[in-house]
Amino acid sequence: MKKHILPILLVSTMLFSFASCGNNNNSESSSIKDSTSYSFDVKSKKDKIAKGVENSYYESFQVPVSYFNDSNIPYVSLSNVIPLINSFYEGEAGTKFLSYSLEKSGDKSFKITNNLYNETATIDYNKKTITFSDIFLFQNSIYSDKGTVITIYNHNATGKKDPLLRIDGSTYNKGSETIIDLNNYASVQLPYYENEGYIPFTTAFDVLFNKLASKLTIIGDKLFIILSSSEIKSTSLTSYGEDYYNAAKGLTLSQEELNFNYDETCLYLDYFYGLKDLFNISSFDQFFSQQKLKERMLKSSKDFDIALKSFICHYIEDFHSSYQLSSPYSTSFIPEIEERSNIQTYLDHYYSMLELRYNIMNTTKDDNFVVPGYQVVDDTAIITFNSFSILGSLDKEYENQEEAYVLRLMANSLNKINNDSSIKNVVLDMSCNTGGSLDAGISVISAFLGHCDFSMRNTTNGSTMTTTYTADCNLDGVIDEKDHLRDGLNKYVIGSSLSFSCGNFVPCALKEGGVKVIGQITRGGTCSVTSNASPIGTFYGSSSSYMLCTFKDGIYSHINNGAKPDYPIQNFTSIFDRQALVEGIHTIQETEQA
Repeated sequence: MKKHILPILLVSTMLFSFASCGNNNNSESSSIKDSTSYSFDVKSKKDKIAKGVENSYYESFQVPVSYFNDSNIPYVSLSNVIPLINSFYEGEAGTKFLSYSLEKSGDKSFKITNNLYNETATIDYNKKTITFSDIFLFQNSIYSDKGTVITIYNHNATGKKDPLLRIDGSTYNKGSETIIDLNNYASVQLPYYENEGYIPFTTAFDVLFNKLASKLTIIGDKLFIILSSSEIKSTSLTSYGEDYYNAAKGLTLSQEELNFNYDETCLYLDYFYGLKDLFNISSFDQFFSQQKLKERMLKSSKDFDIALKSFICHYIEDFHSSYQLSSPYSTSFIPEIEERSNIQTYLDHYYSMLELRYNIMNTTKDDNFVVPGYQVVDDTAIITFNSFSILGSLDKEYENQEEAYVLRLMANSLNKINNDSSIKNVVLDMSCNTGGSLDAGISVISAFLGHCDFSMRNTTNGSTMTTTYTADCNLDGVIDEKDHLRDGLNKYVIGSSLSFSCGNFVPCALKEGGVKVIGQITRGGTCSVTSNASPIGTFYGSSSSYMLCTFKDGIYSHINNGAKPDYPIQNFTSIFDRQALVEGIHTIQETEQA
């Protein structure tokens, strides 16, 4: 391999240390069927080499795979998958990095150990189960001690400092044991042959190592390692994308492959879709059956793609989930669906809000609805941006929110506010913010509160953690008292039904820190985003098992219900009219002081 892509969790902010570690007393384990011992009857076995298709990240790689009983479903031995997964972590810079080891742990049973945390996954070929001691720690790749300073963006600008985050402490509450019962997924088999354990290639990376950033997919006899669907297709197919779709030419999927593709998709979503419980979905097989999607998903690759896109666009209101790439076995790249999607309604509202804001502010005509990123009206500073982007140059001063690189805009705003004693109020306008980088969001929170308590729950095993970060918000290369707003300021954040994902997380965190919310309840979006690939190569995004939370009075609460405003305002005309907004704030202050 030419270059490794570090499979970090979420973003660099998922680094954490253990200040304390406790047990979760609400431990629950999946019930295992009390039946005769499971056994997969091996009648024949063919070994092949899945050759990697080179891209800009990888070259000259291959993986030994096996096919049982004349099936076209690729399996990988445990003894081969461990060095493969370890190769993704070799040579990466950091404090202490991950490796896995494998050992026999009983009759037809193997134990894989995360050597960084000493957490295990036990694969029992008699019971057809995979048992994790703590699935979050087993899949976690990086350990950083208290005081670790993280570079969150390398901009390579001469004479400029890279933006930094520092870990100031962390607590972790251990999750329950997780038992994944593969008996519930009939076509997901666990062959045991000649004292060697095997697992479907897709299952290995869906279940055991699903926090790996790159997705490994076998199409025909070719192996693709894909970090993002944009490597395959942006506005049109890339050369790598042409290889991807050409790999399935002349191949026809068997019903066995379609059954496995369906069961594997249900398996992944059952255990790793973070909003499953919030949407009251007990089983995705049951859900797909009830919604009349199962029959179509089992019919053909094209029908699977259409049904999956329909599920994402119409059956769940989860804007973190997205349909990205159709299977190479399908005849069309993106299936068309007649019904209007939830996301389209959201986008229509988004653009109407941008136009309303633009028209009220009466700025210079521009098709992008550009408005000032930093304004001062009377005694009030107003900071506005539409997403938490970390792309751009730290050299620019950034006056407009449309092009604003958030960290530079915040640094400029912070310095201006702290050096202007006439400013009494600071307003962060998140009303049209649709999300983005958690690193940038944490930095903004740190600028307002002096630190950011980042809390999270793993929905698979119930583990919880809180990590405290402090950011270099003024971008001078030093984390100190100059990196947050000066004392004595009145702080507000504006939210709306458009404020989603990180645009929801920041208002929720600021509200917990005492900042007052103006406007509407924010949209939600409580889980981080992950990309997935089905066994037949369909790519889709979904809410992961990492659920962002607030932590108060010992309780971790998800933020999918949004931040409730302290001062509700439904008509945004009086918010986008900045003079009217400031007058409204003055009225609130006078009323509360009376």
